[in-house]
Amino acid sequence: MVASSSFAQGTGEEKLRVGMSLNNARKILLEGGWQPSFNRWQDKKGCYPDVCKLPETTSCIPTGTGACYLKYRDINNRELILEVNGRGDPRLIRFNYLKNK
Repeated sequence: MVASSSFAQGTGEEKLRVGMSLNNARKILLEGGWQPSFNRWQDKKGCYPDVCKLPETTSCIPTGTGACYLKYRDINNRELILEVNGRGDPRLIRFNYLKNK
Protein backbone atom coordinates (compact mmCIF):
# COMPACT_ATOMS: atom_id res chain seq x y z
CA MET A 1 0.00 0.00 0.00
CA VAL A 2 1.29 3.43 -0.83
CA ALA A 3 0.40 6.44 1.27
CA SER A 4 -2.36 8.55 -0.25
CA SER A 5 -0.51 11.83 0.28
CA SER A 6 2.47 12.60 -1.91
CA PHE A 7 5.81 11.66 -0.44
CA ALA A 8 8.15 14.39 0.68
CA GLN A 9 11.46 14.30 -1.18
CA GLY A 10 14.34 12.73 0.72
CA THR A 11 12.42 11.65 3.80
CA GLY A 12 12.73 7.95 3.00
CA GLU A 13 9.15 6.72 2.94
CA GLU A 14 9.21 6.63 -0.86
CA LYS A 15 11.68 3.71 -0.52
CA LEU A 16 9.35 1.57 1.61
CA ARG A 17 8.11 -1.62 -0.04
CA VAL A 18 5.61 -4.21 1.11
CA GLY A 19 7.50 -7.37 2.09
CA MET A 20 10.71 -5.65 3.16
CA SER A 21 12.09 -6.48 6.59
CA LEU A 22 11.16 -4.30 9.54
CA ASN A 23 14.87 -3.64 10.16
CA ASN A 24 15.30 -2.23 6.63
CA ALA A 25 12.11 -0.15 6.89
CA ARG A 26 13.22 1.31 10.24
CA LYS A 27 16.67 2.13 8.86
CA ILE A 28 15.17 3.92 5.83
CA LEU A 29 12.81 5.99 8.00
CA LEU A 30 15.39 6.91 10.64
CA GLU A 31 17.93 7.92 7.98
CA GLY A 32 15.18 10.03 6.37
CA GLY A 33 14.63 11.97 9.59
CA TRP A 34 11.53 10.17 10.88
CA GLN A 35 11.45 9.65 14.66
CA PRO A 36 9.74 6.85 16.59
CA SER A 37 6.56 7.95 18.35
CA PHE A 38 7.37 6.63 21.78
CA ASN A 39 4.75 4.56 23.54
CA ARG A 40 4.86 3.57 27.19
CA TRP A 41 5.27 -0.17 27.64
CA GLN A 42 2.20 -0.12 29.92
CA ASP A 43 0.07 1.10 26.99
CA LYS A 44 1.15 -1.59 24.52
CA LYS A 45 -1.33 -4.36 23.90
CA GLY A 46 -0.67 -7.98 22.88
CA CYS A 47 2.92 -7.44 21.78
CA TYR A 48 5.41 -10.02 20.55
CA PRO A 49 8.86 -9.78 22.18
CA ASP A 50 10.86 -8.93 19.04
CA VAL A 51 8.56 -6.10 18.01
CA CYS A 52 7.29 -4.93 21.40
CA LYS A 53 10.76 -3.89 22.53
CA LEU A 54 10.72 -1.13 19.91
CA PRO A 55 9.54 2.22 21.31
CA GLU A 56 7.38 2.96 18.25
CA THR A 57 5.24 -0.19 18.64
CA THR A 58 1.69 0.70 19.61
CA SER A 59 0.00 -2.71 19.59
CA CYS A 60 -0.11 -6.22 18.13
CA ILE A 61 -3.04 -8.45 17.25
CA PRO A 62 -2.52 -11.97 18.65
CA THR A 63 -4.29 -13.79 15.76
CA GLY A 64 -3.38 -14.71 12.19
CA THR A 65 0.00 -13.23 11.22
CA GLY A 66 0.06 -11.32 14.49
CA ALA A 67 0.04 -7.87 12.87
CA CYS A 68 1.82 -5.15 14.84
CA TYR A 69 1.54 -1.39 14.38
CA LEU A 70 4.45 1.03 14.66
CA LYS A 71 4.16 4.83 14.55
CA TYR A 72 6.67 7.44 13.36
CA ARG A 73 6.60 11.25 13.18
CA ASP A 74 8.58 13.62 10.94
CA ILE A 75 9.77 17.20 11.41
CA ASN A 76 6.53 18.46 9.82
CA ASN A 77 4.52 16.53 12.42
CA ARG A 78 3.23 14.03 9.86
CA GLU A 79 2.56 10.60 11.31
CA LEU A 80 3.28 7.39 9.45
CA ILE A 81 2.13 4.00 10.65
CA LEU A 82 3.68 0.70 9.60
CA GLU A 83 1.86 -2.61 9.85
CA VAL A 84 4.16 -5.63 10.12
CA ASN A 85 3.69 -9.29 10.88
CA GLY A 86 4.79 -9.69 14.49
CA ARG A 87 5.81 -13.33 14.38
CA GLY A 88 9.12 -14.69 13.15
CA ASP A 89 10.97 -12.29 10.86
CA PRO A 90 8.80 -9.11 10.91
CA ARG A 91 8.00 -7.91 7.38
CA LEU A 92 6.17 -4.81 6.20
CA ILE A 93 2.52 -5.57 5.34
CA ARG A 94 1.36 -2.00 4.63
CA PHE A 95 2.03 1.63 5.53
CA ASN A 96 0.12 4.89 5.41
CA TYR A 97 -0.13 8.32 6.95
CA LEU A 98 -2.31 8.65 10.04
CA LYS A 99 -2.83 12.38 9.66
CA ASN A 100 -1.25 15.37 8.06
CA LYS A 101 -0.98 18.42 10.30
